[in-house]
Order: sequence, then structure tokens, then C-alpha cells
Amino acid sequence: MAVASYTVAISLAYLLLLRPLFAKVEQVKAENAVTEEYLILKNNATRLSMFKSRLAVFNRATTLRATLDSLAAPADVKVVSVAPDSAAQTLDAGFLLQGFQVTVEGNYHQVTKLLSALEHTNNYYLLTRLTIARTDNRSGLARAQFILRVLTVPELKREPPRRGTGSNSPEPSRTVTSVRNG
Repeated sequence: MAVASYTVAISLAYLLLLRPLFAKVEQVKAENAVTEEYLILKNNATRLSMFKSRLAVFNRATTLRATLDSLAAPADVKVVSVAPDSAAQTLDAGFLLQGFQVTVEGNYHQVTKLLSALEHTNNYYLLTRLTIARTDNRSGLARAQFILRVLTVPELKREPPRRGTGSNSPEPSRTVTSVRNG
């Protein structure tokens, strides 16, 4: 009987003293699992944001490349490369200025025809650091390299008039997407 009461006393002490400790261990394991899951999600979010920033620059470069290709075809100029020159810069009123390093090949008159076509597009471009050099003496081809800065105008939307202002037909919203050079 003494051994049985001793075993019961030890079991009660075990349950009373060690049970909260086991509960605490389980709580710490759960917290560690949540922390580990948070770190994995944070790492994935960081990778995703890095990918999105590279994708945004790539999409702008490919859009500009498509525009240059469409202007270069009639001028008989070959667009060799278009690459981001610098990070996009936010100007006053939300204007965005992005620079691209552009390389094209053609004869001198073809290259100037492309530059003239750029001037007459509906987009606002700033052309800087233009260099034109012959690729070799026999072919007469020239390679032009320049920085093309693209200015993006933020969307400006006008709200239609509110009811009761005296106008029966609401004015359509207008969006300004570019500024014409010249």
C-alpha cells in the first residue's frame, strides 16, 4: 500500500508540475513553426518583388524596342539593342523619366531618318549622348548609340459632373497618356 500511495503521489506531482512544462514546449514548437513559415513567406515575397521590378523594366524596354522596330523598318535601320540605362526617376507631379541605352545600325541618312521619326511620334523622348561612327569603310554602315529618355505622363482623369449641376449629359473622362514633342 505504501508503494501504491508513493506511485500515486509521484504521478500527481508529475501531472501538476510537468504538465505545464509540456504545454509550454508544445507552444514553443507551434511558435517556431509559425516563425519558420513567416520567414519562408517573407523570402518568397522578396523574390517576387525583385522579379516584378525586373519584369517592369523589361516590359518597358520591350515596349520601347517594339516602338523603335516599327519606326526603324521604314527607315531601313537595324535596332541592335535597347537596355535600361538607369533606374526610373520620379519627377514633379508624378512624371516618370526612364533612360534607355539604344544602339542602331544603318547609313548616316537612315539613322537621321529614324531620329526624325522619333521626333514626330506622339511620345515625349529626350535624346542625349548621341554618337555615330562608321562600322567599316567598305559597307558605309554607321553605328549610332544614344541615351533615349522616355517621359511618362501620369493619367489625369476628369470626373463627370455630379447630378443636379445643370448638365444633362455627363462629360466623358479624358486620359492624357503622352505629351507631343515639338
